[in-house]
Amino acid sequence: MGEMARPRSPQAAAPPAQVPLAQVPEDALRYLNPQARASLSKHVKRFSDDLLSEASRLEATASSPQSDPQITSALVDDAALLVRKAYRRRRRSRWLKGASALAVASAMISGWLADPEMLSQLPLLILFIVLAVLSLSLTLFFILVE
Repeated sequence: MGEMARPRSPQAAAPPAQVPLAQVPEDALRYLNPQARASLSKHVKRFSDDLLSEASRLEATASSPQSDPQITSALVDDAALLVRKAYRRRRRSRWLKGASALAVASAMISGWLADPEMLSQLPLLILFIVLAVLSLSLTLFFILVE
């Protein structure tokens, strides 16, 4: 599971350029007190560090170990999205949780009813078919929703 360390080229190990990453207009900062400016600076620095490390991770998984690393703008854009969203999954609604529990329960009951002796009785056969169709359709629904 751990990544093997790839040899980095001397160019990749060079320190970053001293050009500012983003320039914030002074009128956007006029209401910030000195502590707020320091906090903003700290968070921008942390975000840029996280962004660069995530882009490096994405590049390492996308390229072969023999090639020199190259972080593209697409990788930086993907990394920005991943850093901001922090790999969070949407919360499932109560309806989806209940329907998921119903899918599991109907699959378990239809599996229990899958005995040839039980299926010889017409009411149990109909119940088995209804539960199997319900379980399959809910499972397909969840696959399409997520």
